[in-house]
This record gives sequence, structure tokens and C-alpha cells, in this order.
Amino acid sequence: MNRPLHIFTVSFCELLQNEISVKSALAFLTEQKTLPKKVRYACKELALFLQEGFPFSKSLQLCTNIYFDELYVAFVSGAENGASLKEIFNFLKKRQDERQKVFQVFVTALMYPVIVVFLSVIGAFVLLKQSYLFGMTATSSFYNSIVQATIFLFLGSAILIFLEFIFLFGDCRYDVFSLIYFLLKENISLYQSLKISLLVLTFHPFFKRKIVETLTQVEKGLPASAALCNLGKNYSIAFSLLNKTGNSIVTLKTIVSELFEKNQERQKRVLLLLEPMSMILLSAYMVFLIKQIVLPVLFTFTI
Repeated sequence: MNRPLHIFTVSFCELLQNEISVKSALAFLTEQKTLPKKVRYACKELALFLQEGFPFSKSLQLCTNIYFDELYVAFVSGAENGASLKEIFNFLKKRQDERQKVFQVFVTALMYPVIVVFLSVIGAFVLLKQSYLFGMTATSSFYNSIVQATIFLFLGSAILIFLEFIFLFGDCRYDVFSLIYFLLKENISLYQSLKISLLVLTFHPFFKRKIVETLTQVEKGLPASAALCNLGKNYSIAFSLLNKTGNSIVTLKTIVSELFEKNQERQKRVLLLLEPMSMILLSAYMVFLIKQIVLPVLFTFTI
């Protein structure tokens, strides 16, 4: 998790809530020695970009000390189109807090499998080194097979962790609908909100194409209710409500709430699966060790 980003967001949000301007807030944070160096250097860098005339959203994109993701930049871009920067950073702070909590749970769930895998690998090589005491002759191919199995275990664990992380944090739909809903509440038009949401979808070409198609339909004069239906059949009930009420904000709020609940359920399932999947990988590794080392030792000892 991007800890400097979290610290920056919380600190910057607090200053904005106290009616301090962007430039003054950045200058203040630059001088705070208690903050991590990356945060202070990022604030100094952002201040320089603003002095050169770059918009705040562009300054965030150009910043090298802290990585500001697409959603972050998209929200700040919304402020440049009329939304309240104070409210935007208040929303971003809540989002960062939520993601930080999920990440902490993820790391906690990882600790047990990682420790067990690490100890198993150490035990395997200790057992391999001591196997000669039982009269075993270790060939280079024998050692290679153990090393290959260990590499397979580490690669399998890394892939598992990566997939778990993607399932936890990789759903763009919640971010996109949250952004559109927030911008609509800030009295930004649906068309402009959809355009800003494209900034979030750099790595999601399929959903990005859906947004572009929706924008095209809005440009052609199609009503918002009909255009938004292009974003997915899963929200047909919510869009039916839009057809009756004509209130895009209520519809988007319904969709965001639904996606939030689904995200919560998915995160619980993913975290519950982490330990069993790790144990399956470890079991396969242990079976290999038993076949390659333990059984030959027992056979030699018996004879």
C-alpha cells in the first residue's frame, strides 16, 4: 500500500478543512520535519509545478516522489471543473482509510502462510544437507529437483498473492461510479463527469469503451437514462428507477451502495481463501519432499 500517499491525503485534507489554500498547505507540509521525506519532497515538487502554471491534477500526474493513481487525479480534475476541492479530499481521505484497513487485514492474513512456507523451505534444505548421515548419495540432479520445487513454491505463492491483491483492489467499477456520483452531487454535468471518469480507466479498456459509447450517445442527444444503460445490464433496476424519476444522483447512489456491498463480500471471500490456497501449495511441496528425501531415508534406514 502507498503509505506516503495516505499520509499526504490525510494531512492535506486536514489543512483544506481549515480553509487553508492549496499553495499554503503545500508550503506548510514541506516544512514539517515529522513527515516522511517522500511526503515533504512531493509537496515541494507539487508547489514548483503549480508555480510553473500547471493545473493541480497535472502536477499530481507529474509528481515523482509519490504515485497518485488515476482515480486520485480524476477527482482532483473534478475540482478544476467546478467541484469543491475540500469535499474531494474529504472523499479521498475516506477512500484511503478504507483501502488501508483492507490492506492491513490482507497483510495480517498473509503472515501465517508466509512464515509456514519460509520455515518449510529452511527445513527442506536442512533435511537435504543432513541426508548424507543416513547413507544417501546426493547427485546434482537430486539437488536441482529440490531447488526447482522450491522455486515453484515461491512462484506459486507470489502468483497467489498477486491474484488475491488484484481481487481485493482491482475492481474499477466501484471507483468509476463513485466518481460519477460524487461529481454529479457537486453539480457537474453527466457528460463532463463521464469524461473525467475516463482518467480512471487507463488499464481497463473494456469498461473504458463502454464509457466512450455512453458519451457518444449523450452527444447525440440521447436521454441520460438511456445512455447510462450502456454501462451494464447488472444495473437495470437502478436505471429503471432513473427512467421514472429522472434523478441521476439517486440512481448512481443506488449503484454505488450495491457495488460497495459486493466489494465487501468479495473481499471477505478472498481473504478467507488465502490461507487454504497457501496450504494447498505447501502440501504439494511437502509431498514432493517426502517422496524425494524422507522415503529414501526411511528405506535406507530400514535396510
